[in-house]
Parts: sequence; structure tokens; C-alpha cells
Amino acid sequence: GVLYPPTWLDLVLSLPRSINLVTALHVFLAGLFTYLWGLRRGLHPLAAVTAGALFMFSGSFFLHVYAGHLSVSAVPWMPLVFVALEGWIQYRTRGWILLGTSAIAMQIMTGEIQNCFYTGVAAGLMVAFRMVNTPHRWKLLLGFCAMYAGAAALGALQILLGAHASSESVRSSGLSYEFASMVSFSPENFLTLLAPGFFGDMVTVPYWGRWYLWEMCLFIGVSGLALAVYGAVCGQRGTRGVLVSLVAIMLVLALGSNTPLFRVLHRWVFGFNQFRANAKFIAEASLFMTILAGTGLDCLLHSP
Repeated sequence: GVLYPPTWLDLVLSLPRSINLVTALHVFLAGLFTYLWGLRRGLHPLAAVTAGALFMFSGSFFLHVYAGHLSVSAVPWMPLVFVALEGWIQYRTRGWILLGTSAIAMQIMTGEIQNCFYTGVAAGLMVAFRMVNTPHRWKLLLGFCAMYAGAAALGALQILLGAHASSESVRSSGLSYEFASMVSFSPENFLTLLAPGFFGDMVTVPYWGRWYLWEMCLFIGVSGLALAVYGAVCGQRGTRGVLVSLVAIMLVLALGSNTPLFRVLHRWVFGFNQFRANAKFIAEASLFMTILAGTGLDCLLHSP
């Protein structure tokens, strides 16, 4: 992520301080951009704030901070990509394309191409769902393609250098199915939706589940989950259906080798043979669940 502007703080501050500031900045951005997406969807400001708070402290995102990972930079830009898509769907003005291009380019320049790819999968699926009920569906698709083409141009140096580096690694000819399917989301970890410490909390009880807790924790809060269920049942039919479908698809993709679908994706779909840790799709699933939670709270706030 040498080209990623926030990391330039390393040049002027002591390393511990710059790491702390960049980490705090990205936790804040995760909440801010989710809040903005909630507002763009017409949620009450309190509901949008709630969605932002749930995402920024969700198990799929915040536990990476606890684990000491520096790679928390790409995920916070994900909700901003959806803000831009929502704006493009509603208004179809070029400013939204520029915003989406900028958000995706920032993801690319973090160097975390896997998270960027998974965001693209989720965004592409959202566009596909929204095209069904949109009269100007081809304009919607062209705008989406323009965002990613522009971002690829802005981040070309990062992409080309990354491709060159990966050509000298185990990824040069694609990962084997056995390697790519490692760190698939474990079905038993759906328990973390209600009990995040069931398999250990890494503080008082060592984690005894499969893989790593920060890749296997779906927790967005018990109240957040209850609001998400309420939003899935009582939200506006057109929008809630898309979100529920996206949550389900992201969770199926996160399950990786635990479903027969991943073998097909690994063999035939570009990108799925380049990364391992399909469990990272739970970040996208968590984002959609928190927006559903905001939708549920919005329904409560407007209900007599």
C-alpha cells in the first residue's frame, strides 16, 4: 500500500503512532460511509448512525484490529462504493461515477486486492438485482463498468506491480482447489451471530474453533441481529428483498469448500482461483446485515 495516501503518515510520524492513527481513521470511515449509505437509502439519521456503529464494530471487521492486522484499509471503502452505486441508480449523474471510481481506486491502492475483488462481486450482484426493476438498466450497467474501468486506470501501477509480484509466487498459475478452499467459513460458526465468545474470546478463553476467530465471527450485536430480522420482514419490499438475497449469497460464498458451488467457481469464474480465505465474504454479509438493521430501526421509528 505504498501508493495509499493514509500510509504516508508513516513518513512523518513514529511508526506506532501512525499505525494507531491510520487504524482509528479506518474504523471511523467504516462507520461514516455506512451511515452515508443508510442516508442515501432514505433511512432516519438515527437508523443510519446505528447501521454505521454496528458495522464499524462488527466481528468481521473490528476483530482484525484486535488481531493486530494492518490490513483493515480496504473494507471501510466498501460502503462508499455502494453509496456511489445507490446515487447512480437514483440520479444517473457523472458525479456518482467519479465517487465510485475514487472509492474503488482507494481500495486498489491499499494493496488488498482480495477485498477489492470481493467488493466487486457484491457490487456486481447488487447491480444485477437492481437492473431487474430499473427501466434504464443498460445505463446502470454502463455506469458500474465505468466506475471499475476508471478505478483500474487510476490504480494501474498498483495492479501491474501486484500482478508482477504474484507471477513470482504460488499464485502464478492460479491456486489449487485445496489451497484456495482453505479458510472457508465454518458452518458451526453461525453460532457467533448470537454468541461471539462461544468458541473462545481470545482474552480469557483461547479460540478453539476452526481457522481464526477474526475470519469466523458474524456478530453484529444481538440487538443488531434482531433489528436486521425485523428489517428483512417489515422493510420496503423492493429494497429488503435485494438485501436479504445479497446476505444469503455472501454467506454461501463465504462457506467456500463447504458447498459444491465453490468447486465450480474455482474452475470457471475468474478470480476465485487466485485467493484463499473465502470466509472474508462475511464482511460483505455483515455490511448488508447492518443496513437491514438500520432498515428495521427505521421501520420502528416510523411505525405508529
